[in-house]
Amino acid sequence: MVGSGILSSAVITFSKLISGIVVSKFIAINYGAGELGVYSQLYSITWLVVLFSGGGVNNSIIRFVSSVDDLKSKDEYYTSGFFIVLFFSVLTGGGVYLLTPYLKSLFVSFDIELGDVFLFLCLIQVAYALSNFFQYSVITTGRKLSITLIHLFGTFLGIISFLYLGAFERFDYVLIGCLLIPALYIFPGAYFYTKNIGFKIGFCSFNYDKTKEMLKFSFVSFTSVFSIPLLLIYFRSEIVEIYGWEMIGYWQVVTRISDLYFLFITTLMTTIFFPRFSKADNLNMLHEVKACVKILAPVFIFYTLCFLFLGDWIVLILYDKELLPSLEFVPYQVLGDLLKTLSLIIGYVLLSKYKASINVMFQMLLFLTFLLIGLFSVKFGVMGMLYSYIITYFIYSIGLGFYVFKK
Repeated sequence: MVGSGILSSAVITFSKLISGIVVSKFIAINYGAGELGVYSQLYSITWLVVLFSGGGVNNSIIRFVSSVDDLKSKDEYYTSGFFIVLFFSVLTGGGVYLLTPYLKSLFVSFDIELGDVFLFLCLIQVAYALSNFFQYSVITTGRKLSITLIHLFGTFLGIISFLYLGAFERFDYVLIGCLLIPALYIFPGAYFYTKNIGFKIGFCSFNYDKTKEMLKFSFVSFTSVFSIPLLLIYFRSEIVEIYGWEMIGYWQVVTRISDLYFLFITTLMTTIFFPRFSKADNLNMLHEVKACVKILAPVFIFYTLCFLFLGDWIVLILYDKELLPSLEFVPYQVLGDLLKTLSLIIGYVLLSKYKASINVMFQMLLFLTFLLIGLFSVKFGVMGMLYSYIITYFIYSIGLGFYVFKK
């Protein structure tokens, strides 16, 4: 089972890698480091918007559906999740529309009008939310092939659409193409959801208590993944004022490669280990954590060796020779990624077993630590932010590990 999960995660990561290569290479070759920096900022904004539009229910679906055996309870959780994402996606679309003037101000130093891009971001929220809902619901069935095919078909549709819009030779169309890629997963997602689960959503199976339970857990998911990306949007805008969009482009190179690594890790965690953590009692939890580390340690070693010793080839393949200066950031990024990986493993244990208030407390620790260190280090540019990344996750992993393993 673990072997098939690893293979599935590898294929999913490879499909994301292909779409990432197409997007990054296209922007790097046809536009340059500055435009890549703009894409990086828009990517972070989109990522937060996607999270909010889904109501944070992705991990909730896995957590609660994996913990029950009867079909009636599973259907009630699916129904609750569906209505939550529908509500939050409409709410998010309206919120993005109201915040458009502020979002545009984050790009004021870049000579291009992004009004149409943010209007498109408003309109596509429901597709984002339902796409993720379908994907995470299928994960609960354990059908690795279905999960893999959702990503393969979604990636194919996304690349075709992106290249079509890119052919118009307008950078705002390119950005719209980037926004469209994750939304198109809704088509294979809906198909495999219906095939594996059946579209039995309706008010007759709506359960108020389960909806409340999922919303409470979703709040924890919000705080766990919302804090650092939100601060990065702010810190990027500060760095742009001092160093320009080109420096953000260089930073984007190492962070996107890091993102691909964490895509593989989080796919493994959500499809294999988080459901197992949720089912495990206290006696079996240590065994599950050791099994998780045994799988993830070789992955991290492989990632580190490739990034450190083949970094120039990776940059040339994924981007362009203009972005080779980004390699100076690699050792610091890798060290921060090690600490973040440890935090991720312990964080999933905490998320599966402990109260919402405890999870929120640790996320506040993460947020405040990165904010306070970042406010001091941002004046040193990207290098300063990488030091903040390392120190923050060092403090966070120690605090998290001490609490969880003491219990």
